[in-house]
Amino acid sequence: MVKFGSRGKGIACIVASAFGFALMALFVRLCDDFGGEITCFQKSFFRNVLALAIALAVFCRDRRRSRAGGDPRGAAVLPTGRAWVPLVLRAVFGTVGIFANFYALSRIPIGEGMTLNKTAPFFTVLFSWILLGERVSWRQFGHLLLAFAGAALVMKPGFRGGGTFAAAMALTGGLGAGLRFRALHRCRSRQSTSGR
Repeated sequence: MVKFGSRGKGIACIVASAFGFALMALFVRLCDDFGGEITCFQKSFFRNVLALAIALAVFCRDRRRSRAGGDPRGAAVLPTGRAWVPLVLRAVFGTVGIFANFYALSRIPIGEGMTLNKTAPFFTVLFSWILLGERVSWRQFGHLLLAFAGAALVMKPGFRGGGTFAAAMALTGGLGAGLRFRALHRCRSRQSTSGR
């Protein structure tokens, strides 16, 4: 039996996550091609209901463990005061990103939509520099320019005109996800400083 270290488990989880998101995109497209008229709002609702059920199951399990004294991580601390701001922003940006992504997946090829949506890490770096003043090296900045040039080519390969708005919505999905990651990081940093 092959044993995985922490790094191997992390890689396996990332691959499984990417596969799961690819399957989600496929099923979203199959709903449009072979099902009735389903709006991006309805798709987002049912996608988030499933995520809510999983999150609640994990939350309840951790609460039970913490009450039994087995796992102190389950002792959830509710944020107070301005600590709610990053949480609300994370929810808003995440919701916008999901709506935009589902809209795009219904109107452009899956490959284009998923590629543009995966620009989220580049937006995270960009907004870390703009909003938080984090240092970005010239090398990282060059990579950002290259990534956005690639996204522009995906949006208009061969400079065709059709589907440009839907491609822009897919890019908006990446933008929302990038801002969501930045808000989540800020929320975690506030929790860590308040817990000291």
